[in-house]
Amino acid sequence: MNGRNHTREFKIQLCKQVETGEKRPAQVCRERKELLKAAY
Repeated sequence: MNGRNHTREFKIQLCKQVETGEKRPAQVCRERKELLKAAY
């Protein structure tokens, strides 16, 4: 990891975007490369 800390709310927001179909997991990962491992 690159040492960044993300808030719980930020992570929940990303998960909700995937769950609701607003964004696909790959899209979230491309936009947030630092969260690639955390998304799965």
